Amino acid sequence: MKTCKRIGKRQGDVIICKSKIPADAFERNDRVIARGEGSGHAHVISAGDAKLFVAPPTTAKPEGGLYLKVYSDSAIVSHDTHPDVAFPKGEYEIGFERELDWYTGLSRKVAD
Repeated sequence: MKTCKRIGKRQGDVIICKSKIPADAFERNDRVIARGEGSGHAHVISAGDAKLFVAPPTTAKPEGGLYLKVYSDSAIVSHDTHPDVAFPKGEYEIGFERELDWYTGLSRKVAD
């Protein structure tokens, strides 16, 4: 996800936008969206009937993709150091804030 073209929500370095889940995505068997590399804190689905899906890499999206599907009226994403964020029933793409490494010229996921 380069930019969120649709209205989305943010929780720290995690950005979640309304989006369709690709047909070839497969279900993940956990509720952890992301875990901090330094802090160990995690962005997790803490309430509601929701599942995570992973799309395989493609030419257009070499890193693949992570998606959230909310089956209940809403689901809550929680983190120890950020306010809870509620998502209504629907499908969402999950992205992560990125930063530029000025020495290499490469973009990388922000470390938490």
